[in-house]
Amino acid sequence: MVAEKLREFEKRVKNRVSIALAGAFALVIALSWNEAIKEVVSDIIGYLNIVGPTYYYKIIAAIITTIIGVLGIMYFSKWSEDGKK
Repeated sequence: MVAEKLREFEKRVKNRVSIALAGAFALVIALSWNEAIKEVVSDIIGYLNIVGPTYYYKIIAAIITTIIGVLGIMYFSKWSEDGKK
């Protein structure tokens, strides 16, 4: 009974550690994309000739970044589901 509980505990620990490591790797990936996304957003804002106070620029940049991020999540979610079929 004790050995069985220890095995179950070990499984839970491994599961939690793997989730934490996956999250850490996801954070590293996100940070590596940070500058590239900022550059794309800056180019889009420049192309659209948007000018104004700095906070307007930051709000517009956040909106564009959010749209790009949501589209990326939707695309890659669909992409990963296609591999499961």
